[in-house]
Amino acid sequence: MDKAGNLYGTTLYCGASDEGIVWKVNRKGVETILHRFTGGASDGAYPFAGVVLDSKGNLYGVATQGGANNDGIVYEMSKRGRLTVLHSFDGSGGESPFGEVLRDANGSLFGTAPYGGTGGGCSYYGCGTVWAYK
Repeated sequence: MDKAGNLYGTTLYCGASDEGIVWKVNRKGVETILHRFTGGASDGAYPFAGVVLDSKGNLYGVATQGGANNDGIVYEMSKRGRLTVLHSFDGSGGESPFGEVLRDANGSLFGTAPYGGTGGGCSYYGCGTVWAYK
């Protein structure tokens, strides 16, 4: 929730391409769609987790697919609604990030991905990772 009382979140299967959205609901209950995911290298798809808000009004989150390798992304959505892919997962550093994004006081982002990583023995898809974006 921001200082004005707006709530922010994501929906997994929704939007024109059914690949998820980022939304805002104001204090009066009016919903605004901020972004419709479309997949591909410059966008994500299927945002399982919610978003985290910084003091400037930017949102941060993950999507389980999309990005340069279709292994998921970390994204920033500016206060003006522009989505920027900050990181594309590549399997070795994680794959299909599902969990919530945490943000520390310095602006670093942290999360988990259940697949990928360099360890073996868990499954074909790897053992998962804890990731950081600074």
